Amino acid sequence: MFNHLVKIKPIVPLYHLTNKRYFVSSSFISQNKKEGGENNNNNVDNQQNNDAKNHKHTHQEQQNKDAKNDQNKSGEQHNKNAKHNQEQQKKDVKHEQNKSHEKQKKEPSLEDQLKECNSKYKALQDSYLLSLADQENLRQRTIREVNNAKEFGIQKFAKDILDTMDILGMALSSVPEEFQSTETSIKKDSKELSEQLVNLYKGVSMTETELQRTLKRHGVEKDDPMDQEFDPNRHEAVFQAPIPDKKPGTVFVVQKVGYLLKNRVLRPAQVGVVAET
Repeated sequence: MFNHLVKIKPIVPLYHLTNKRYFVSSSFISQNKKEGGENNNNNVDNQQNNDAKNHKHTHQEQQNKDAKNDQNKSGEQHNKNAKHNQEQQKKDVKHEQNKSHEKQKKEPSLEDQLKECNSKYKALQDSYLLSLADQENLRQRTIREVNNAKEFGIQKFAKDILDTMDILGMALSSVPEEFQSTETSIKKDSKELSEQLVNLYKGVSMTETELQRTLKRHGVEKDDPMDQEFDPNRHEAVFQAPIPDKKPGTVFVVQKVGYLLKNRVLRPAQVGVVAET
């Protein structure tokens, strides 16, 4: 565009470009030059239109090129993503395969499982048979201990009562032979008889005291309900009789004393009870 203006060789040193027209700033330009300037301006307009068209075409090409580049970039990105997804899928498949291999390694085979089950079965069977044998031994031992308790349960009591038997034997042996029969004892003096009776009483009394002490050590206590109120749980009424000075229902005669084994009635006392008048 500017080359075309230079060929005109204008006199005026300065031109101004306004609204696609050139105007001369000096007043010395002739009419012919004005017409040449108008032709030049038309040429400039044509050139500008061509330039605009070329620019538009270039711009369109640039947009097409950019779109193509964007499309290529998006295609490359899509390919890259697809490739990444494929690699990730391969990694996942490989990871699952590794897990399955590890699981197969951890899980024993069917043959190994069968051997293990057989060994456990044998161990349980042995343990069961052993427990049965232990139970049978325990049962036999319990039966034997119960029988021994029945047969030898009074062993301690029998051992303690031996002292009483010794005292009773000493009391009997203290009586001379001539006083042990009626025929020989009649011939003796009454004084000698009385002495032997006193000695015998003392011996028997010692025997009773020792026997009571032995029974008490084993939890057996004497129950004498004389002048007590009658208790049907501990006493056995043999007869009843009205007594004026006694309260009805009171024991006034004890024929046989009772015995308690650790507060349990071993033998009830046989008593006579005052009847109501």
